[in-house]
Amino acid sequence: MLDPPAKRAKVDSESKTELALGSAPGLSESPPSLIPSRRLVLQPREDFATAQAQALHKKVYEETTMPPVVSVQKYSECWTLDKAMRFSNQTKVGIDLATSNQDGKKYILKFASYEATSAEPFDKVRMSELVREMLVNKFVLEKIGCQYFARVEPAAFVLPCGLYMQMEYCQYQDLRELSDTDMSATERLRLISEAARGLDQLHTLGLVHFDVKLTNIGVSQDASGRKRAKLIDLGSTKVVGAQARPDDVLSGDTSTYRCPELWVLRKHPLLPESQEYSVGPEVDMWALGFSMVRLLFNAYNGPWAHANAEDPDYSKFITTNRVGPDAVGRIERPPWLEFTHHQFQKGISRFVNFLAYNLLRVDRHSRMSAKTVADEIDKHLGNGGQ
Repeated sequence: MLDPPAKRAKVDSESKTELALGSAPGLSESPPSLIPSRRLVLQPREDFATAQAQALHKKVYEETTMPPVVSVQKYSECWTLDKAMRFSNQTKVGIDLATSNQDGKKYILKFASYEATSAEPFDKVRMSELVREMLVNKFVLEKIGCQYFARVEPAAFVLPCGLYMQMEYCQYQDLRELSDTDMSATERLRLISEAARGLDQLHTLGLVHFDVKLTNIGVSQDASGRKRAKLIDLGSTKVVGAQARPDDVLSGDTSTYRCPELWVLRKHPLLPESQEYSVGPEVDMWALGFSMVRLLFNAYNGPWAHANAEDPDYSKFITTNRVGPDAVGRIERPPWLEFTHHQFQKGISRFVNFLAYNLLRVDRHSRMSAKTVADEIDKHLGNGGQ
């Protein structure tokens, strides 16, 4: 029987495929068939608006020591597969839920795989992005800890079919999984507050998550049994001041959470033309507001299906709200109210509308900060930030 990853990519373990991992020091010795003497240098993918942004990028991606690499010949040497959760045939990136054979605990395994039979047997771009994610996680956890971030184990695992990153298992998976449950509105708001605290810490470091969405807010359980929000998937993280590029407006689920100013890079007909955009925390705040609306109103398919001109709900919102920060008050009925369930109409919905008004602003400079969002929610819930 093949090891679990081999079901997705049959690989000749005897092949001499070169596997470049990264430029940072600290890589351990591995068989020559897996890691050659040369290493893939993580070239900066952005231009920078300021020298400070360029310096921070260098510190995160070039000076952070790469986690040690453990060479493993068989998946079953380290883990017992519980569930193959996601795998993309297009990107060759997947996620497994597995139990460690060493400590008996459950972990999330994120991996980038390759196929020896393909013309390019190793997807250097995807592998380098996973290495990039490891470096950012290591940098963030060393600076601010893991209260609001999923812990990444201090080692990478190389198998004949790819590179694995071992992450903390969130018992409730993510906020998307919880959105269809009977979890109370108060509990939903509290988890959004914790996600905002994590974003505030990230922004304080000079970093932008750049891929905030319900599936990237994990939910774990602490020793008392209380649900805790954890930001996950730091692979798209950018430094504040990096220049966004047209391909940063991704397809699929992520693009639905993209703020309007990013769509100008794709010549969105409803917005002013622009050739460049300097990334800032406001990208995350729009996405957090959109996540909150979906979670609090139990409307995963709303308020719009696609953040582009072809979607009538999105176009109507942008057209009505594009004038400036005061224009939002003139919207007779915000689009997210169309998806409000009756159980959220009393008490808390007015407050959520207040937050949504101040996060889903077309004028990016008028959006609430992560700290303000968390403070406002904690004050509303009366827990003083606890």
